[in-house]
Amino acid sequence: MLEHISSGRLDVQNVAESELEVLVTYAAEASAAQKELKAEADLIKKFVLEYAKANQQKTFDYVRGSAQIGASSHSEYGTATALARILKKLKKMDIFDTLVSVKIGEVKKYIGEAVLLEEKFIKVKTEPYGKVTLKSKM
Repeated sequence: MLEHISSGRLDVQNVAESELEVLVTYAAEASAAQKELKAEADLIKKFVLEYAKANQQKTFDYVRGSAQIGASSHSEYGTATALARILKKLKKMDIFDTLVSVKIGEVKKYIGEAVLLEEKFIKVKTEPYGKVTLKSKM
């Protein structure tokens, strides 16, 4: 079934429509199963974490699987403006753009895409065949 896409070679010229149907169906079902399995795994991980806390246990080693509980850190940080002040003080403003990323979706929401295009802050390139959305009909 996957001979048309094996070894990194995409043989799109020699595939029958019926073979494409099989590939699309398989991919859609696999994608749906992957999402379902991830949701189940996330729920189990949450349960194992709570179990580990309640029993003060960090290692679970079984014949067909294991789990290791580790520390998790979360950092809270200041604003881009505060970082700019620090960089200016350290005379390192030249690295500001490298360090700070922009949430384009948020920027568009607050000031609009038209302004960003007009000010040449963004360039929009649309690829007509750029993504695939799979939906299982099962």
